[in-house]
Formats: sequence, structure tokens, C-alpha cells
Amino acid sequence: LAGFGCTVAAYFSFSLLPLLPLACLWILVDHFLTSPRPGVKQVLKSMAGLFLGALITTALLYWLLNYDIRLRYVNALANHSTTHTFASWGEQVRNAFALNNAEMATWVGFPVILLLLINLVVVLKDVLGHKANRFHALVISTWITYLAILIFGRTNGETQRLYLFLVPLWVLFAGQGTIRAFGHRKFPVFLVVILQFTTMLLTFFFQDFYA
Repeated sequence: LAGFGCTVAAYFSFSLLPLLPLACLWILVDHFLTSPRPGVKQVLKSMAGLFLGALITTALLYWLLNYDIRLRYVNALANHSTTHTFASWGEQVRNAFALNNAEMATWVGFPVILLLLINLVVVLKDVLGHKANRFHALVISTWITYLAILIFGRTNGETQRLYLFLVPLWVLFAGQGTIRAFGHRKFPVFLVVILQFTTMLLTFFFQDFYA
């Protein structure tokens, strides 16, 4: 089912292609972090099931809808290259860690980003303390995927496609960070909501898309 879901998501938008490697990473990281660890045979079965589901769904899309994912991807990349500014790999890595991260933080909202970083610190602390579970594995897998997008992406200042698919996961992690930071106190949570709403309004009224 995971392979089916990832392939259907990619059918609607190629920006969701990183979901498949994210799912693979989650399986592998979960194997190395959780205790007791699942056996290697179970990990291989999960990976095989993931890829089999993706292959079957790809074949069904081609058979039922004449949808060739390889051809569509090549054409989409060619169109993308004519409408966006590409950079060399070294230049892009430097720009991504500055421009793309800043743009992503602005889009998502700095309150959520702060809670997300709090959650990351807590997760790393739990992992080092040998208290990791499947949720910790998902957090680490998501961050590895994000770093891979930063390192191997080639478009300057484009976070609305390959980056924004991570936002639901980041909001989930930020919610966990809220619990760890504030416990059951209500006022700090309301404050975060107010700050996030303020960020949304400022972005809506003052962001210049055509500057």
C-alpha cells in the first residue's frame, strides 16, 4: 500500500517523488534505531513490498491511463529547465542552504520552524539515550530527505514544489515539539497559534512575488 500511495502521489505531482526514498529511509532507519530490531529478512520484505506496490501501480497507470511516468518525468524536467534558473552543483548547494532554507522558513512560519528544531533536539537526545522508537525514525528519515533535496536540487529559490510536501510532517513534528516544550500549558500554545497567524497575514499582505 505504501508503494501504491507514493506512486499515485507522484502521478498528481512530481514534487512528491521524494516520498518513495523517504519511505525506504524510514524502513532502514527504523531497523537500525529501534530495539528490538526487526530482522533483516523483515526489512527486505518491507522494501520488496514497497517497490512491488510501486511497480504494479506504475503498470496499471500505463495500462489504464496510458501514463508513462518515465516519459512524463523527462518532459517535465525539460520544461522545468526552460522556466527556472539552474546553477552548478557547488553553487546550488551554497545557495540552497541560505536562500532555500530562508524561503522555506518564511513560507512555513518561524514559530513552527522553532518548534520543529526543538523537536529535532529532543529526538537526537532520545536517540543518543537509546530511547528511539518508530516516530524518531520518521523524524530522522524526514531530515535526511530534506538534506538530500538541499544537496542534490538544482533550482535556486524554489521551495514550493519539492519542499512543501514535507510541511505536513513538519507540522506533526512541531506539534510534538510543542508538547515537549510546553507540556499541557495552554497559553504558550495559543501564543504559537497567534504568532503563526500573524506570520500568515504578513506573508499574504507584504510578500512580493514579482520583485
